[in-house]
Amino acid sequence: MVESGFATFEIKDPIMYANSPDVVSFKTAKMLAGSEYDYQNGSSLYKSFPAWIVDEDGEAQNTLRDLCQIMASYLDELYLQIQFLPNLKQVDYTAEDGKPHNFYRQQIENLGLSIPELFADVTPFVRYLQRDEKVLFEKDVNEIKNRIYQNIYNNLTTILKAKGNEKSFRNFIRCFGVDDEIYKINLYSDNADYKLEPRYAQATKKKNFINFNTADNFGAVIYNHIDNTNPNSKACISGTYNVSSIEMYVANTCECEFIFPLKPEPGEPNFIDYQDISSSLFGIVGSVNADPNFEIYAEREEAYSKNVKFVLTSSVSGGFALTSPTFDNVYNDQRWNFAVRIKPENYDQADLAAVASTYQIELYGVSAIGETKIEEFSVSGAIEGWRGLAMLSMPRSLYVGAKRDNLSGSLATRTDVEAGSTRLWFDYLNDETVYQNAIQADSEGNEFAYKNVFLSQTALNDTFVPSVDALALNWRFNQVTGSDSNGQFLVI
Repeated sequence: MVESGFATFEIKDPIMYANSPDVVSFKTAKMLAGSEYDYQNGSSLYKSFPAWIVDEDGEAQNTLRDLCQIMASYLDELYLQIQFLPNLKQVDYTAEDGKPHNFYRQQIENLGLSIPELFADVTPFVRYLQRDEKVLFEKDVNEIKNRIYQNIYNNLTTILKAKGNEKSFRNFIRCFGVDDEIYKINLYSDNADYKLEPRYAQATKKKNFINFNTADNFGAVIYNHIDNTNPNSKACISGTYNVSSIEMYVANTCECEFIFPLKPEPGEPNFIDYQDISSSLFGIVGSVNADPNFEIYAEREEAYSKNVKFVLTSSVSGGFALTSPTFDNVYNDQRWNFAVRIKPENYDQADLAAVASTYQIELYGVSAIGETKIEEFSVSGAIEGWRGLAMLSMPRSLYVGAKRDNLSGSLATRTDVEAGSTRLWFDYLNDETVYQNAIQADSEGNEFAYKNVFLSQTALNDTFVPSVDALALNWRFNQVTGSDSNGQFLVI
């Protein structure tokens, strides 16, 4: 079948004769190994008899020894069964290479759910050869059946508590390995009140991340670069920088997503040595000079530690730093979303007509699995008004990855993370919006998409810019497959 191209593999023909050389040699080797162990085992059942009985049995036909072997074999099996019996009703998910036991159907019926015999009509050809006329099965049919029963048993409490609603049907169908991407359940009712509220359904989404966690990429950085084939491309985020500019009324939010990869320990296969305490994440550098600027990085407790805290540093106003608490086990494939927000202190107040005396800078981070918020923090500080205005209105460049002098110069801080989507908004994104973007892989935008960015600024009452249009930069790496010979790639 393999030679004809009809199948990728074929089960070898079984050995049908006991006198086959392979069978004889295998049996002889196992008997010798067993005999040697029995001879050296002083606690065996046979050696517990008095010596004179063992001697007389040796002079005869070793009948007692054979009888003891039968008894010991049964007692070993009985011991294993008794040892496993207390675990029979425990919820357990067998590993992919393991096999679930054969009693899950009876356990389900004991809990009150009558379930039919699955695959009852399969032919002996399918049952014993794990194939039909055209397809070779990867697993034994009986093993698949027991795994389905196991899934139902493990989730039966949730299924019964849901009492026949959509969640109950969905969980039951998933026990058969059928995802809700294949089917949809539609519910109809008359004269019923339906409450509109956020509801989430977990789904698997493919999303590209830029991998800095290789020896060649520790010093890599992503930043704005002019595309000579595109006349609209810019090398930086432009700005006017004057006290009458529109930037004095707005807020900025820089939003980035990262995965902190689980790393092999020293001495383990695929270990990559990265002893740096700090790992650069992202930041902004002034395009005219180093001011305005800020840098976000993760700081370990010690080399190779999985526990980190997150730090925002800047040389603005003589230099300052915002530091989060330390979080445990971050380098365990945790996914984090961060937001750096800069706004005037009176941003939410009307008649904002002059440069604010101080500006607020905030660092917010959240880690979520599904809709469950695992970790969260928020720290903030104040900077002088004219320096805050400079951070909002001067030409500047955003970078992700390693920190380098003037973006492409000498290496200052390496990185070992994986970077996802990156966005810069001329608007203030609150904590809830960043959290929503974290739990929904394809989500981007503000909680109030059509709210006027200048709603509170009466000096701009003739200007309407909806929040959805305040997105100044959006890096998504969905179409990135690698870099060219110059180390560059196009972000769409």
